[in-house]
Amino acid sequence: MYEILVRQMDDGDLTYLADGLELPASQEDIERVMELAGVDKPYIAHSYSFRLNELNGQITGPQPLEELNSFAAMIACLSEYERVKLEGAVLLTNCKTPADCAKLLCNLDSFALTPNVGDYESLGRYFAANDFADSLSKCPLELMMFFDYELLGNLGWDDSTSAFIKGHHIRDTEQPLHEFDPEINLLATCMAIRLCSDRNTDGVWLKFPLQGEDVGYPLRSPELEVALASLQAASITECHAVECVSEYPCLEQCLDTHAAEPLDQLLWKAHNLSLGEMELSQYGKEAYAKFAAALEYENCADLDLAADISQNLRCYDFAKNAEDYAQKYLAAKGIDDPILTGCFDLKALGDALISQNGATMTGAGIIFRNENEFIYDYYTPQEKGIRLFCPLEIKADPDSEFGEEYGDVVNEYDYATIPNYVARSYMNEINAAIAKEALPEEDGKGLAKYLDSAALAAKVSYIWPSVEIWEDKLWGVIDVKLVRDLSSAEMTELTDYCAGQMADGWGEGFEQRPVKTSEGDLYVSFWQSGNSYFLKPEDELKQTGRGHTMQMDM
Repeated sequence: MYEILVRQMDDGDLTYLADGLELPASQEDIERVMELAGVDKPYIAHSYSFRLNELNGQITGPQPLEELNSFAAMIACLSEYERVKLEGAVLLTNCKTPADCAKLLCNLDSFALTPNVGDYESLGRYFAANDFADSLSKCPLELMMFFDYELLGNLGWDDSTSAFIKGHHIRDTEQPLHEFDPEINLLATCMAIRLCSDRNTDGVWLKFPLQGEDVGYPLRSPELEVALASLQAASITECHAVECVSEYPCLEQCLDTHAAEPLDQLLWKAHNLSLGEMELSQYGKEAYAKFAAALEYENCADLDLAADISQNLRCYDFAKNAEDYAQKYLAAKGIDDPILTGCFDLKALGDALISQNGATMTGAGIIFRNENEFIYDYYTPQEKGIRLFCPLEIKADPDSEFGEEYGDVVNEYDYATIPNYVARSYMNEINAAIAKEALPEEDGKGLAKYLDSAALAAKVSYIWPSVEIWEDKLWGVIDVKLVRDLSSAEMTELTDYCAGQMADGWGEGFEQRPVKTSEGDLYVSFWQSGNSYFLKPEDELKQTGRGHTMQMDM
């Protein structure tokens, strides 16, 4: 945030840093630059410049470099609204040190900012339209031509309690200032988005949630007005979002997810999500960790889905680590006596439970989906289809026409195996027989009705088999519909489930029921024992050309 130019040595000489030093900087970078300049501790900065212009006239003279660097880190990602407030607060309180300014950062709520008023007349008109709107609405229009707006704007203010800065008015509400707490993360925010315009390509930061009593859609907020003024933009339509930062890394990709949406909708969704995230405070610190884990688990970069996740944390079981997971599991079993729990190898038990339940390790902790219903208020699930292909084994009675042509001449009682290229002629008959297998109690979900995994049940809305022709052969196809994308682990779990259904569930029953054709009965199996069997996604099968290399015709 500043460039440090010189530093005073112990003997009083000034040492110039050839390339300067941009703050905030890591301790390693500071040490490296000072070593190259031949400077020893303590580091004292004598000449420096701020990008917050008002600070340049206030903070002068020698300052400890450590304090300057700490302050630079605090203001590095301030929103434009916060920057203007800070500069105004510095003017009104006559700050002289970085420590004084750090204290002001903790007390920005003690200063009121009125956007887009550059003089007392404009300020008076703002008050007339807002604070005194009801009273003045009773005044006849012919009398209002004698009303002095400048006088209204100037009432009660003087240079020590208010100031105009960058086209805005700021005033000291004279609330007591609390002391700076180094434990408070002043930069903590659910997310911030940097906006740019054609007139300001560097852009400004907008933090969420937006402040103000009347924030709604269309967006109305003093913070947004200050940002637009700095961008020299008349409305949001003249701006574009170029960067997003968040305490939750996956949300930083939200600009790509919502790229096709108008910017005002994106900002509204960011505000709405941030409000929901703030409400987690009533559930304690662990709720934030659980939210972070759920976002990572869902690989969520959609602001609407993230808002719904914040309202559906009951749908996830969470633990900070394996030991915590084991303790919570034991407590659920009624074993919560510290003496008894201390006799368990909690780490080993937790690891075993994680493996058994298919829990996911995230940067915030361990999480897995439970049986609770996920309720959508903001996100509209969009079904996405995937298809899994497998080879088929098709047989016929030995005494049928198929049996006479393809039966075993050695053992006339064995079922005849029908070549796949022949079976393709009966695709319609086979699919008609499969359609009759659907049951009313499946509620249109097909085999997805029987999913045991809560995680898959929350994302998979439909599973059903069929057959189709590819490369002149008949293949088994498992059609799957998703309402949310699957992780790689969930995709593996889904494939295993479908293979199990084909082997021991739905497929075991279907292969025993004849499919009627004009040439005789066929028995269709979607599963076979042996290494030649596979069940894989359509794109993977067709990209690798597996259909060319598999020996399907038995």
